Parts: sequence; structure tokens; C-alpha cells
Amino acid sequence: MSKTMENEYLNHIKEDPVLYEAVASCLPALEKMTPNQVEKLVFFLKSMHTYYPKSENHTEFYDEFAEKLERIKFSEEQILLQRRMSISAIKAMLICVCSGLLLAISLALFLSDERGYGTLLLFLSVACVFYADAKFWKQSVLISKEQDRRYFLASIREAKACNELDWAGLFAFNQASKANPRSAEEIKSHEYKVGEITAKLRAALYNDECFQYSQAGFDVVENVRSKIE
Repeated sequence: MSKTMENEYLNHIKEDPVLYEAVASCLPALEKMTPNQVEKLVFFLKSMHTYYPKSENHTEFYDEFAEKLERIKFSEEQILLQRRMSISAIKAMLICVCSGLLLAISLALFLSDERGYGTLLLFLSVACVFYADAKFWKQSVLISKEQDRRYFLASIREAKACNELDWAGLFAFNQASKANPRSAEEIKSHEYKVGEITAKLRAALYNDECFQYSQAGFDVVENVRSKIE
């Protein structure tokens, strides 16, 4: 047996006598498969138990998935983060308003030859702006980024097929993305880049040698299958 098959996955197959008996005679042929053939075989095996008809890229399914994204967008978690962001922004604005008032008073003191107090209030005014930026504006921006991040990740988890991952925005803003209108060459370049990203993500998901991240998923499938039977 070649070194390509000597990996942790094969050991897991050998641990299951029924599974190993089913594939043992096919291993030499499997070693000779091209990566594209292997992917097609994996798709076929997965589809035997987890086929998802809505993987068809159709506008009817897009509308249905868009409704799911809307529910995520207006979920309690998202609204709470928006509220926290707004509160931080309002606090920053109030401090900046106070800074503006101090600046106006300091200018009035300068005009009335009260330069000592005017200088003090001017420094306080500047300090308020820096404080508002460091304490509340940045906090507001960070909360906004966290909100976007959580919304995006929740949208990704909602997807069950590549077309839904695309609609959730996973492939957006890649290096080949161009604003409309696009030429045929630019469209082809974008599709090639999406395919490249998809292949990398698929490889990353399957590179789980000890099934550290996959076993729970296997258990879910087995539980569903046992209930159906």
C-alpha cells in the first residue's frame, strides 16, 4: 500500500471491520484516482444520506434563505449588540458636546483677557475629545465589528450548501470580485476564485484526523437515522 493511504483516516477505517471489508478490495483503485475523481466519489457517498435538494441555485430558494438571514439580522443577540453600540456612540457624542461648550467658554475667556482659565478649559476641551474617542468611539466601533462578525458567522452556520454559503456572503469581496457590469473574463475569473476558495474550505473541513470536530456531527446523523428506521 502506498504512503498516500498510510494515514490516520485509514486506521479509523480498519477499526470498523464492516467498513474495512467493504472498501479493502477497492483501495488499490482508490489510490489511482485523481483529486477530481475523489471529490466526485465523496459527493456521491455524502449524498446517500445527507443530500440537500436546495443546493440547486434557484431564486425560489434564495428568497427562502434570505428570510432566514433576516431572522438572524433582527435576532435578540443582534439587537442587543446594536443597542450597546448606540449607547457607546451617544456617550461619545455627549462628551464631545461638553467639549464644544468648554471650547466656547475658553474662547470667551481669551477674549476677556482671562487667559489662564481659558487655557485650562481649552486643555479640558481637548482632553474630553481624546477621552470620548479612546473610551466610547472605539468601543462603539469594536461592538459594531463584533455584531457584523456574529451575524456573518451565524449566517454561515445557517447554510447547508455552497449556494447558501454564497448567498450568506462567504465568497464576497474576494480578490477577483468586481463591481457590475463585468466582462465575461471577469466573471470567469470570479468563478475560478470561488472554486479555489471552496476547495480550500472543503479540504480544511475534511482535515480532522482524530475527528475532534466531526464526531458530534456523526452522532447527530446516526441519531436521525435511528429515529427514521
